Amino acid sequence: ELYGVETIYGFKGGFHGIYSLEPMLLTNEVVADIHLKGGTILSTTKGGCDPNLILTALKELNVNQLYIIGGDGAMRGAQSLYRASIEEANETGYIMSVIGIPKSIDNDIGIIDSSFGFRTAVTEALNAITSAKTEARCVPDGVGLVKLLGKECGFIAAQACLASGFCDLCLIPEVPIKLEGPNNCLEHLAKVIRKRGHAVVVISSGACVQEKRRPESSN
Repeated sequence: ELYGVETIYGFKGGFHGIYSLEPMLLTNEVVADIHLKGGTILSTTKGGCDPNLILTALKELNVNQLYIIGGDGAMRGAQSLYRASIEEANETGYIMSVIGIPKSIDNDIGIIDSSFGFRTAVTEALNAITSAKTEARCVPDGVGLVKLLGKECGFIAAQACLASGFCDLCLIPEVPIKLEGPNNCLEHLAKVIRKRGHAVVVISSGACVQEKRRPESSN
């Protein structure tokens, strides 16, 4: 109302929902308490970014601004939609602004320093690491193992380990896991257990023994 916006729609199911599902009317009453709920009231999914179908659906609804919230995949989709909207504007005069809002707990989006959701993920990871520390020191030669999200990057694991102060081994996708040779991970872990009687290991989901070629991305 402050900016003279008449109608705000929310599209369920990501890009696919824009042209295949009925939009949700987002009124003040609908969004009044969504900040108290986890997840998303719109639901989400991957893929489905068809610029032609999306622009046709938005044109029928008389939408002139599209805000896309998501990770690197959503931002790539926003980029393709932006290019398509420029062509559409030149051909038909229909102008639609495309705004990408980075939101990824992995924090794997280029240019920005920190995305929405990352700090929350690190905070929750700290709770898991603290619990692993408690359990590990309660048994002889105990090892607390915490696996965190991070298929292509280890920002959550790295920052959570630094913040906790008692992580003995942090394994991330950017650094191949070394199991043999001098100063390998197993040797280091054994030294820690002999000295302290327990250890805490944090591993990103994408950490691996040998370096693998990662798919190309917009980053």
